[in-house]
Amino acid sequence: QNLQTECADEKANYEQRVEIRAREAKAISEAIAILDSDQAFDTFADARDSRSFLQVFRKGTRRELMHMLRRKARATKSMRLDRVAVLLATKTPFSTIMKAIESIFQSIEAERKADEEQHSFYTTSQKQKETEKKDLTMQHADLTSDIDQKQVQIKELISVIGQSNTFIGQEQASMQADTANRHAEHENYNHEMRNIVQANRSEERRVGKECR
Repeated sequence: QNLQTECADEKANYEQRVEIRAREAKAISEAIAILDSDQAFDTFADARDSRSFLQVFRKGTRRELMHMLRRKARATKSMRLDRVAVLLATKTPFSTIMKAIESIFQSIEAERKADEEQHSFYTTSQKQKETEKKDLTMQHADLTSDIDQKQVQIKELISVIGQSNTFIGQEQASMQADTANRHAEHENYNHEMRNIVQANRSEERRVGKECR
């Protein structure tokens, strides 16, 4: 959950940084367009010595460019654009201003590459976590299915055990009944045998008396 929140925050920050860099690049491109305008170029081309660019650059154009960059700097909260605006507000050579602009482009490009690498890392990490989550979800589903099957098997075994116990009880009852019947039959047999033995003895005594 923490990684998902971190990735979501990083995505929002990444998109914000991309937007700011795009607006900075657009502002710099507009500045270059002003610098490359015919009037500015003609004015610069007329400079034959090493005097600063601001000495030959028209005040109106300079002011326009400075105000434009400051507006963009405030809108984007860009310190880079603000630094160029400061250079324009001072007696800074044209070559220094162009180097500052080129430095901004290089800085924007370097940040873009670093941002893309970091964003790629977070995106890859998020995809890996999503894949792991899907795997865990599937494993959980499989385990749940196995548990359900085991529960069904347990219920079936309980039913079989119950039936077996019933059968065993019936068999025990039947055996006890058979044992009781045999015991009764044996008692009856013994009783009959005793009666026969007594009858024989009585008959023998009677015959013996008659013979005497």
